[in-house]
Amino acid sequence: MSNAYRHKAIPLGLNGETEEQEDADSVIESAEEVAHQRPYFEILVVDNMTLGQEQGLRHSLRKMRRSEDQFIYEAVIVPSFEDAVIAVLQNHNIQAVVARYGFSYRSVHNFALLHRSLTRIDERHVADLQSEDYGIALARVCETLRPELDFYLVTDQSVEDVAGRVPQNCRRVFYNQEDYVELHLNILRGINKRYKSPFFSALREFARQPTGVFHAM
Repeated sequence: MSNAYRHKAIPLGLNGETEEQEDADSVIESAEEVAHQRPYFEILVVDNMTLGQEQGLRHSLRKMRRSEDQFIYEAVIVPSFEDAVIAVLQNHNIQAVVARYGFSYRSVHNFALLHRSLTRIDERHVADLQSEDYGIALARVCETLRPELDFYLVTDQSVEDVAGRVPQNCRRVFYNQEDYVELHLNILRGINKRYKSPFFSALREFARQPTGVFHAM
């Protein structure tokens, strides 16, 4: 309820109500603290992972955080093409998508209300694809549904197989590598570019300067 998860990792008490209450109290922030927090967003990671792999990915991305970063983000992880489309349409916090090469097409969930979102996909363009091409197909769908999103593709295919087939919204292709530093920097670079406001930034920098003293003539 406090939205503290947007700024810090929250310890979840699993040993009783007392511990849970202590954990909840520990993340209450003052209005001044909240005002100075960095803007928060989420990235969508599409890959079929075990729980341990998901935790490892989140830990690796959190380790990349630097004090000079202007934004802070967390990862939302889904295992299939359909889950990714639903997440992109339903979760406005998602500002970037990272598609890896281990996900399936169909979702294992069957929620009619959410699956209405899938009616916007023309499955004729996806049904005959090989699983290794789902990432490129998802990039095209995201470009249509939410063209502002930055898309990053992690593939085990060769450069020759991928080059020329990725759409314009794909900012970077990673070829079978776990380069969290480059991924982190590219994600923040894309967000910074999209939200760059020269006038506001200049005004903010001016406000930080020492106040001058003006003398009447």
